[in-house]
Amino acid sequence: MLIHPRLVNLRPCARLCAALMLSLCLLPLITMDARAQGGAKYFPPGKVNPNPNCPQRERKYNLCFDQRGGGVVDNGNVSEFFYAIILRTAAKCSVTEVERLEVQKMFPTNKVFATRFECDDDLENNVTYANINREVGFIAVFAGRTLAAAKGFLRTVQATRQFPGANIRKTQVIATPP
Repeated sequence: MLIHPRLVNLRPCARLCAALMLSLCLLPLITMDARAQGGAKYFPPGKVNPNPNCPQRERKYNLCFDQRGGGVVDNGNVSEFFYAIILRTAAKCSVTEVERLEVQKMFPTNKVFATRFECDDDLENNVTYANINREVGFIAVFAGRTLAAAKGFLRTVQATRQFPGANIRKTQVIATPP
């Protein structure tokens, strides 16, 4: 084992402490060097666009978010965390666009979205959501960026008396590589 010359005269316990301190000082330098050599890059999470009319050519059932550098997760993109109201759950792949559009009419200023991840053999549909059971389908509505906003919007949803099991969920959009 190599021991730095200045550590030789120290007691074994002090030598171990000094070696650990030296390691902790060098760790950031090693990490920075790995990034400089083409290691993983980090981009901040993309901002969610809760506008129901956000520019989206296809798959309008997905919630829009800025993917031009969203936080990288296994080479995919993620959005910032936000709060959604899960309006209802259903069997996986059973929520239709017609159903989603009917619910969207009830909440004209907040995007109503549904999961169609891994449905219809559509390999290009690579959007899913965090903190959600991927074995179940759902219809949800954007409720805000804060818990307080989500609680307020939940009262709006409950006032419709259309969604008895509606609940708040903190989530984020995840766009996985196709």
